Amino acid sequence: MSARGGVLVLNAAPAGAEADVLVALVGADGRVEASEEAHGLGAADGIAIMARSVLNAVPPPERIVVVTGPGSFTGLRASIALAHGLAFGLDVALLGVSVGRACAAVDESEAPWVCLSLARRGRVFCERSEGAVTAFAPERVVDQKWPAGTVIHGDAQAIVSEELAAVRGWRLSGIRRPDAAAILRAADYWPSSDVVPLYIDPPEAKPPAAGLRPAPV
Repeated sequence: MSARGGVLVLNAAPAGAEADVLVALVGADGRVEASEEAHGLGAADGIAIMARSVLNAVPPPERIVVVTGPGSFTGLRASIALAHGLAFGLDVALLGVSVGRACAAVDESEAPWVCLSLARRGRVFCERSEGAVTAFAPERVVDQKWPAGTVIHGDAQAIVSEELAAVRGWRLSGIRRPDAAAILRAADYWPSSDVVPLYIDPPEAKPPAAGLRPAPV
């Protein structure tokens, strides 16, 4: 087997028409050695092909890091399932990290932070540095009681006007999404081997009203 090296990073959390899906191999020196990106609705559909392209270009990774959410239901399900399968097949460690923590690793500030991410039904997901994750309509941002000094990250931070941020003492970081190196730094700082999707909404699929079919005899 080829010598192992680097960390495979997967991020399919972004949702909506402006979604960016990333698969990258980060080397021991922190530089990206190979990467694939896809954009737009359905971008996560090809994440397995993207991962194969990256893995064909580099030695097998020594571990895998995947973004666990909050974000696109389909993107999280596809990327996390793929990460588990690759980790099992390659016999390497698997770590997960949230979108907010990965964005915080870009900013590298000690201040409390909030990460606002695009969600379905015209809402935003709100992840806070103390661990709370909620969802609300954009117009409810004026009701939020984040303390002065809070740094705001995420691809939905535009719902916070500069005027509102100035009045409340918040800072807009301009960081929409984390890069591969930041995702890796966050996973090293907040290591979690409990790699499951960070879903906020309950599943929409429901059992049939008449019940499930009986098991075959």
